[in-house]
Amino acid sequence: MSEQRQNLDHLAAIYSQKMVKVIQSDQVKKPSEADNVYTKALGVLQERGLYALALYLLYRSGDKTARDTEKCSAEELIATQTMAHLWAMLRENALAKLKVKPEQDIQWESLNSRAHKDAILSHFSDRLCADDLGRMLFIKELFEQTLIYARYHARATPEKKD
Repeated sequence: MSEQRQNLDHLAAIYSQKMVKVIQSDQVKKPSEADNVYTKALGVLQERGLYALALYLLYRSGDKTARDTEKCSAEELIATQTMAHLWAMLRENALAKLKVKPEQDIQWESLNSRAHKDAILSHFSDRLCADDLGRMLFIKELFEQTLIYARYHARATPEKKD
């Protein structure tokens, strides 16, 4: 197994675990809600690519910021946090050689501002989807693996007891 492959699996495992913590929030009533978002996001990524994934998650995240999270639907909260974790993953030192690190450190609490959504889409189109096919395919595979692991985590999470 190559070093890149090991990094891929390790990062995917770490970030999928971070993603599914959203299931513990009050807005997410059932783990299947997270599973549904991860499955749809994975389908968009596999069928349409990285930029489409960013568009999908940003569209699904709505326009509420951290001040308004109590008003978020489960889908909005899951999509917001999923995009935020994928964005944070790009900032990992393990990916430094790929030169995919975003200039802006955007946290989930402020991800839904228009300026931050524009910055994310610009980074996806100008940095991740341009020029280097190998880099794009590696990041796509990394995101796929992360979403697959997140789906499995969500499916393995027991339902909350009221």
